[in-house]
Amino acid sequence: DAYRKLRRELEFDRAGLRAYAENIGQRPLFLFPEDRQSEQKNSTINTLKNNLELFDALLLHPKITKVSRKLFADSHCDHAIFEAFKAVNNAVKKKSGIKDKDGQALMGFVFNEKSPVLKLNSLETRSDKDEQEGFKLLYMGAMTGIRNPRAHDEHIVQTDPSLILKYLAFASLLMERIDKSTR
Repeated sequence: DAYRKLRRELEFDRAGLRAYAENIGQRPLFLFPEDRQSEQKNSTINTLKNNLELFDALLLHPKITKVSRKLFADSHCDHAIFEAFKAVNNAVKKKSGIKDKDGQALMGFVFNEKSPVLKLNSLETRSDKDEQEGFKLLYMGAMTGIRNPRAHDEHIVQTDPSLILKYLAFASLLMERIDKSTR
């Protein structure tokens, strides 16, 4: 019947297309479905390689790289973010000498624009004071909105490499400002 004849013609055409593709050294997945799993594996490997190249191209602060690169490479991205912001918290504690505070309270105390333990600039002008206050709020927000949820909630799953790298770059910026701060 007509349906079987059409089906045979399509199979022939598909077989012909497949033979032609092989002849010219091409293997499109719609003609070679057996290659899909291999293609997906190669795609995943290439994506991971590209993401690591982006990670390295960011030239993150060495402490951020140390605590997060392997976790990022192993796809433990939320843990990489958590460790980066934990490193920021620990760096503030170490440089400030404040051991009895943590997280948001530590950042609010250490970077207080009126009597800071760590100064990000000379605090001579209104702009200097605004910068100090703004970064105080950024540090406080980073602890409350980024570090804490990852420390207390195991259900956070971050899979977008671009967003993960932005979190890590933010942690790196905060770490660089700590390095340049004065007591």
